[in-house]
Amino acid sequence: MAHQAILQKGINTLNIISKIVVGFILVVAGGFYAVFFTSAPFGLIESAMTKTGVQVQGMSGSLNSGISVKSIKYKSPDVDFEMYDANYSYAGLKEVFVNKAWHINDLSVKKLVLNIKKLGGPSSKKSKASKKKSKAKKGGTEEGLIKELIVDRIKFENILVTSVKMPMPVKIDHILMTNLVFNKAFATYGLIQVKSNIFNLKAQPHPKLKKQ
Repeated sequence: MAHQAILQKGINTLNIISKIVVGFILVVAGGFYAVFFTSAPFGLIESAMTKTGVQVQGMSGSLNSGISVKSIKYKSPDVDFEMYDANYSYAGLKEVFVNKAWHINDLSVKKLVLNIKKLGGPSSKKSKASKKKSKAKKGGTEEGLIKELIVDRIKFENILVTSVKMPMPVKIDHILMTNLVFNKAFATYGLIQVKSNIFNLKAQPHPKLKKQ
C-alpha cells in the first residue's frame, strides 16, 4: 500500500509538472504569435509614441507581414510634420533569417506635409563624437544579418514642403522607385521617377547594366 501511495504521488507530481510545462509553452507560443502575427503590439506602440509628442492613429497589420498607419502627426517649435495612409509590407521574417534578404514589397505614403519653421544650428559636440564613433565602427569586418535588400516599390504622393527660408513651397506630385536591389556585388533599379513643381525626373538603367 505504501509503495502504491508513493507511486501515485509521483504520478501526480509528473502530471502537475507536465501541465506547467505545457502551459508555459502555450503562453510563449501565444505571445510569439500575438507579437509577430497580429496587430496586438500596435496599441502599445501608439501609446509610447504619444508620450514623445508623435500622434499615431490607425496602426494595423503585423510585424511578420507589414504595417499600415492611417496618420502620423508631429508638431514642435522647429517643425510640423503630417503623414497619411502609410503602408509598409515585406516578405516576412522567414526571408530575413533563412535567405538573409530584406524584401520590401511596398513602401508608400498617400500624403506628406512638412513645414520647417526653424533651421537647426551648428552641430553639437555630441553629434561630432557620434560621427567619430561610427567611423571607427566602419573599420570592422563583421557581417550583418542582411546580405541583400530588395524593394519592389517605393511611392510617396502629394508631398508639400514649406520653410521660412524657401522662396516658394515645394510641391511633389509623386516620387516613384521600383525594383531596387542592393548587395555587395551590385546595385540596380527598374525606374526612378519624380514629378514636382520644381523639376521632373525619369530614369531607367541602360539594358546592359540591368541584373542578368
